[in-house]
Amino acid sequence: MRPVFIYVNLHDTHYPYHHRTIQQILPSPVLGLSEIVPSRAADLHSMYANTLANVDRAIGRLMQMTTEALGAPPGVIVTSDHGESLFEEGLLGHGYVLDEIQTRIPLIVANVPMVIEQPWGQASLRRQLLGALAAGGEGSAESRPVVRQNPQGQVFQYLGTSDQPAVIGLRGATGRIQYDFRSRQVQEDTGPWIQSDRLPASAHERFVQLIRTWESLMLFRFGASGH
Repeated sequence: MRPVFIYVNLHDTHYPYHHRTIQQILPSPVLGLSEIVPSRAADLHSMYANTLANVDRAIGRLMQMTTEALGAPPGVIVTSDHGESLFEEGLLGHGYVLDEIQTRIPLIVANVPMVIEQPWGQASLRRQLLGALAAGGEGSAESRPVVRQNPQGQVFQYLGTSDQPAVIGLRGATGRIQYDFRSRQVQEDTGPWIQSDRLPASAHERFVQLIRTWESLMLFRFGASGH
């Protein structure tokens, strides 16, 4: 049998977080557009959870149909490209800040021999998936993913475009440092935003590493494109 690769994008949990084909799986209200306001944040969370339950059910049905068609359980990767603020810190949606809510995402892997190092970022997925396909091992113990902690690992993050970002950040195993190009201020972990020349020595080293990481990305990007 020829290999089959299926990509499915489920976007039901985007604003307004409900549509007419969403089924009532969990007890929750259905908010109209004018009702999605900070004072209804608890109801919004309930509605969001019900929509997410619909997404979970759809994934289950897809896996069942694929297993029946192939005659064996498929390799599965479930992930997201961003989190979603539901009025936490007064924000609704995503793409505004590099906080835990908007940048921490799920990663579910089954029957794929991937090596996952945490902290993990989406940029690693292609390399890890290609490595898993080359390794083979479907249906055996070797097909199980391996999760490892990398205390030195860091994930580069940015808002906007990589060449003209509004904010850049490095997320490590124990914390994050960010730089906002608009205010020219730095935030270490959950501390206050301050000017870079006021950073303590340890934080300044992390800040320099952040800037150099972004510079290296730009050199690689424009060097590879010949510009």
